[in-house]
Amino acid sequence: MHSQKFTGLTTFTARGGDLNSLSAALAGKTGIRLHRTIRRSLHVSGRDAPALEAAIAPYRDGSAYHWSRSTPSLEDVFIDLVGRAKDNYQ
Repeated sequence: MHSQKFTGLTTFTARGGDLNSLSAALAGKTGIRLHRTIRRSLHVSGRDAPALEAAIAPYRDGSAYHWSRSTPSLEDVFIDLVGRAKDNYQ
């Protein structure tokens, strides 16, 4: 994806199933930088594409979720940048 070249983020979107449970299961997994529910989908992003794909692999095959690779949204990029910013007051 061309957007990964500019943003550094790889993003997958999951639809279907219990997205709140999926989000909780993915929390803290290596390779996942951020995950958030948007309408009826869960966006899962990371900066290390192979680690991200390994983290979501158990939830992809034969699951109740439909996964697709997607372009990181402007909000995904913003949250990532804010999360990596250093506090000037420390």
